[in-house]
Amino acid sequence: MFKKLTIGKITKFKKRRNVVIGLGLGILMLSILLTGCQSPSIQTARTLVPEKADAIAKVRIAEILNDEGIADLYTCIAAIDPNAPQTLSLALDELRDETGVDLRYLKEAVVFADIAPIEVVADTATIEATGPYVGAIVECDIPAKQVFEILQLLRIKNYEVYTYSDYNIYSLADDINIAFLSSKLVAVGPRNVVEDIIDVGLGKSTPISAELYQLYESLGDPLVKGVYKVPPSVTQGIPIEIPIDMAACTFDKDNSIMYLQLQLYFASSSIASDSADIVQGLIAGVKYIYPQPEIRNMLNKVDVATYDSQVSLQAEATVDEVKDLISVLEDVL
Repeated sequence: MFKKLTIGKITKFKKRRNVVIGLGLGILMLSILLTGCQSPSIQTARTLVPEKADAIAKVRIAEILNDEGIADLYTCIAAIDPNAPQTLSLALDELRDETGVDLRYLKEAVVFADIAPIEVVADTATIEATGPYVGAIVECDIPAKQVFEILQLLRIKNYEVYTYSDYNIYSLADDINIAFLSSKLVAVGPRNVVEDIIDVGLGKSTPISAELYQLYESLGDPLVKGVYKVPPSVTQGIPIEIPIDMAACTFDKDNSIMYLQLQLYFASSSIASDSADIVQGLIAGVKYIYPQPEIRNMLNKVDVATYDSQVSLQAEATVDEVKDLISVLEDVL
């Protein structure tokens, strides 16, 4: 039910995120060379994420793309679709050729969004159509000599430039705007989102809530981490009505071992305990429905623990074990 409530927005976010990363960054990378004259230069601060965001995630792009095990997993997944690029390197090359952007030039990205479901007021005849509130703060590491090579691959030249708080914002479309905050820091997203990022960086508006950010920071620096403030309207729609307050997820890798952790935060320890029992029951049910050894082996690795009002799900597996699981899931799903 949770997915059913949010899948429409998530799909839109994915499409817009691909466009933003695929087109926006490449078209205007030359502007990095020119941002020295803008003032002031916004550096990485406590956070540049605006207060409106209820979800924040960080992806260490460079390390993920340079990991041999992850590249091996991509090859395993790509084999399911013969029309897809069969290696991660080929996939990156294809993206570069189509958009002019080589993701290998990006270091990491902080992605954020306001993904709370829209609440319909009974006496409201119409709902104002607004775009999704989603954006990213991308840290680049692009040698200057390669900026020109990127631009030569591009064919799109139509964009508008406007100024906001002494920053040039390059607009390709309503939902594709780019601002260079410093020589390596880039804000991307709809116009209002990019302007909000600049306001936070200049101290003109409030950043993301301290509660959400503190949880985000407490997750350390894994390859991927994310935190989501779950609104009451979502939990009320779940049949079992589990009042989840916040959810956090991390993914990391050490040599051939991959680690996945999901943390769920509840209103009380009793609710957390009941929720842990439900999760364990669901795991047992899946093992009964799918008795394949690879699936059972992976589910047996999931450790469910309760800490006061928190439920933690942790699992670790080797790259080979995940590859075996992928092969089995292809047949049973």
